[in-house]
Amino acid sequence: MDARNADSTGPELELPPAVVRLGTAAGVWVRIALLAVIGIMTLVAAGFAIVGIVQAGRVTISDVLLIFIYMEIWAMIVVEATTRRLPVNFIIYIAITVLTRHLVGVAGDKSESDIGLLIDAGAILILTLAAVLLEVKRRASGE
Repeated sequence: MDARNADSTGPELELPPAVVRLGTAAGVWVRIALLAVIGIMTLVAAGFAIVGIVQAGRVTISDVLLIFIYMEIWAMIVVEATTRRLPVNFIIYIAITVLTRHLVGVAGDKSESDIGLLIDAGAILILTLAAVLLEVKRRASGE
């Protein structure tokens, strides 16, 4: 056994180029199909939310935040589709918005304890720090 195979866990398998091309093409088409499904689901959900707002005849801050969540999901789909990179920072922004929406609901509910407010605020702080660290790392790597 030579040195380059010393760390190997088994024999290397080389696939024929045609199989590799087929697998790559299938991966691309599955990705596109799933992005389309996620996009359609996002638009349908946003549409239902807007119809609910119109039927209620009023707009609450929770409604605005919900539409903002759908917009962030749509933006994440567009970025992933155009750059083929999943923007992790968008997921963090969505989580922050979801927690903010929950915080608004908890703050309006007088039966909730103040500890719930602190937990939501702490989670938002942690996610914000994570977003800042990701941005610092992105800028440091020159992207």
